[in-house]
Amino acid sequence: MKVQWGQTRESRWALKALASAVALAAVTGCSHRSPADYVTAGDQALRANQLANAEQDYQAAVKAAPDSARAHLALGQLYLVEHNFTPAERELMHAIRLNPRAAQPHVVLAKLYAAQNQPSQAANQWMAAIALDPAQPSYYEEYAALLMQQNLPAAAEHELRLAVGLAPQDAHLHFALANAMAAQPNQQALAQAEYAEVKRLDPSLLPPAPAPSPAPASAPTLASAPPPAPNPPAASGPAAAPIRQLNKRFLLSHSSPVYQDMDRSSEVVAQVHRRRYVRVTGISGNWLRIRLRDGQVGYIPTSAVE
Repeated sequence: MKVQWGQTRESRWALKALASAVALAAVTGCSHRSPADYVTAGDQALRANQLANAEQDYQAAVKAAPDSARAHLALGQLYLVEHNFTPAERELMHAIRLNPRAAQPHVVLAKLYAAQNQPSQAANQWMAAIALDPAQPSYYEEYAALLMQQNLPAAAEHELRLAVGLAPQDAHLHFALANAMAAQPNQQALAQAEYAEVKRLDPSLLPPAPAPSPAPASAPTLASAPPPAPNPPAASGPAAAPIRQLNKRFLLSHSSPVYQDMDRSSEVVAQVHRRRYVRVTGISGNWLRIRLRDGQVGYIPTSAVE
């Protein structure tokens, strides 16, 4: 009988210990989430434009794994999106120290320096990224875009030729190469050849050809000329088209010109590049209205975003 009582008493102690552990887990909120889980949750929150939640998850990942280059990179990218440049640079440099053979931290750091109008530092980071991962056409493309902003079309052409060699069927690369050539003297014929290649690969990237002017009719005599018609009301441009208001960030799947109006024949006011986020403030048909970092508003085709 004593043996049976001893076993029963031990069982009761075991049950009490188990109950205490369950209660402690409930109180402390133990979720057993790994650093990778936090990064994944942060990525999902970022895609949903929930920046505060993303920051909380990324910070939890860094706290749980201080030596995780991926966690520091994710947090640095978020700070860049939020324009918190100083902490972004700190996190990205930490990611580089932890994983010096990774190209992606250099890519994000290049974008950070470009956003701060530090082209020399940005160029150094693009060159570092290309040296670490020379098989990525997008790195050459974005570095070339930086060079074009610095009015260095010949250097941009060099980078874009390397990119086209890696992805010869990419119409956006041929379009960027044609623009770099067109900006140089004595390169117009080569530029036209590249534009022809763009037309073959993706004609939608080029503005439509202007319609031929009708043949002039014989001038009517003064007596037979009808009275002049009243001037039609001026077109009000994109504002006349119904635009559904938005306030979201979209990831670009393709580089694109930014047009002044919802018309490919209108003036190109800027360029946006794939794998970057843009702020979309409205949508109308096949066009997105975006606001650039400098406050300028323009339009891109919906095919440019994911």
